[in-house]
Amino acid sequence: MNHRKLVHISMSLFALLIGRFSNTLITISCIIAFISNIIIFPKFGRLFEDEKDKKLGFPVGILTYPAILTIISVIFFQRQIFLSIGWGMLAFGDGFCGLLAHKWSYFYNNYKLPWNPNKSLSGMLFFFFFGFSLTTLLVFLLPPEIRLFLYPNLRYFHWIITIFITSIICAFVETIPNFFDDNLVVPLTGSFASFLIMEFLDHGKFQTENSFMIGFLVVVVFGVLSYFSKKIDFIGTVVGSIIAMLMYLGGGFASLNLLIIFFVGGSLATQWKISEKRKMEVAEKKKGKRTFSHALCNAGTAAMCGFLACAFPEKKMFFLTMLAGSMSSAMGDTLSSELGNLYGSHFWNILNFRNDKRGLDGVVSPEGSLAGVFGSFLIAFVFSFGFRNQLDNVFLAFFKVFLAGIVGNITDSVLGASLQRIGLMSNHSVNLANTIVGALMVSLF
Repeated sequence: MNHRKLVHISMSLFALLIGRFSNTLITISCIIAFISNIIIFPKFGRLFEDEKDKKLGFPVGILTYPAILTIISVIFFQRQIFLSIGWGMLAFGDGFCGLLAHKWSYFYNNYKLPWNPNKSLSGMLFFFFFGFSLTTLLVFLLPPEIRLFLYPNLRYFHWIITIFITSIICAFVETIPNFFDDNLVVPLTGSFASFLIMEFLDHGKFQTENSFMIGFLVVVVFGVLSYFSKKIDFIGTVVGSIIAMLMYLGGGFASLNLLIIFFVGGSLATQWKISEKRKMEVAEKKKGKRTFSHALCNAGTAAMCGFLACAFPEKKMFFLTMLAGSMSSAMGDTLSSELGNLYGSHFWNILNFRNDKRGLDGVVSPEGSLAGVFGSFLIAFVFSFGFRNQLDNVFLAFFKVFLAGIVGNITDSVLGASLQRIGLMSNHSVNLANTIVGALMVSLF
C-alpha cells in the first residue's frame, strides 16, 4: 500500500506542466497515461494491486486515476488550473491521508468518525492539511498568467481561500461511506468546487428573497419531527436540515415543498407493507431509517442548485429548474424501486431485457416503471405550479422536469446493472449520479 500511495503522490509532479504545455498537450498526456496503465502497467505493476483489484481482475484505482484527470482536462479545457486543484486534492490530500492515517494508530483506532467507522479524524485532518498546503504550493508554482488570465481582479488571497474551502469539502466527501471510488470523487469535487467558489468570488452575490428565520424555524421543526419519528438518524437530520435550508434559500417554500414531498413520499413507500418486503428480501435495512448518506446522495444535488440560485440570482430560475429535475429523478427512482419490488409481476435486466431476480441492481418491472413515472410527474407538477408566476413557460418547465426524472431513473437502472454490480459504484453513488443526470437534463433544453 505504501508503494502505491507514493506513486499516487509522485504523479502530481506532472501537474506542474499545466500552463507550461498547451491545453491540448495536457489532455493528450492524460490519455497516454490512461492507455499505458491499461496496456503496460498490469505487466509490471502487480505489486500495486490491492485486494479489491485482485477480486475484480484489474487495477481499478490505477485506471481511474488518469481516466478522471482526462475527463477533467476536457471539462475545464480552457481553465486547466482547476485540473491542478483537483489533481492536488487527489495526490496530496487522499495520498497522504492513506499513507499516514494508519501510522498514527492511537488516533486512528480511537477517533473514528461517527458517520463512517472505517474513517478516522486523523485521516480527515491529514487530508485537509496536506490537501490545502501542497495544493496551494502547486497552484502558485504554475505560471501566474493562467490565474490572471481567468480572474484578473482576484488576488492571491482569493485563491488561498478557495483552496482552503475546497480542501474542507474534499476531506469530508472522502469520508462518505459506500460512495464513489476516491480516485473519481476527490478530483471531481476539487475541480468543480474550486471553480464554483472562484466564480462566486469573481462575480457572484449571495442574494435571497426568502426570510432566513422563517425558513430556519420550519426546517428545524420538520427536522426534529423526522428524527423523533425515527425516519432518519441524528447526523442525517443535521445534513438533511442543511440541505433543506439551502433549497429554501434558493426558492422558498415552493422548492422546499419538493424535498418534503420526496421525504414523506419516499418514507411511506419504504414502510408500505414492509413485512411482505422482508419476506421477499427486498426491504431497506434498519427498517428504512435514513442516514446522512441517503440525504446527501438523494438531495445533495438539489441543495447545490439551491445555493447556486442564491449565488447567481440572475440565473435563479435556471438553477431552480435543475433543482426540480434532480428531485424528479430521486422521487422516480425511490417509488420505482420500493413499489416495483412489491407489486412487480415481471422483472428483467435493463441492459439485456432478460428475465432477472426481483430486487437486484438494474432490474426493472412495468409496475415499478409506472410508479417511477408517477413520482416524476408529481414533482414536475408541484414545481411548475409553485413557480407558475416566475416561469416563462409553465408547460415547458413541467415537461423538462418530468422528462428529466424519467431519464434519471433509467440512468439509475443502467448504472445499477453495470457499474454497481461489479462493485465500482454503490447504491448511494448511483443515487447521486441519477440526480445529477436529472439536473443536467433540464439544462440541455
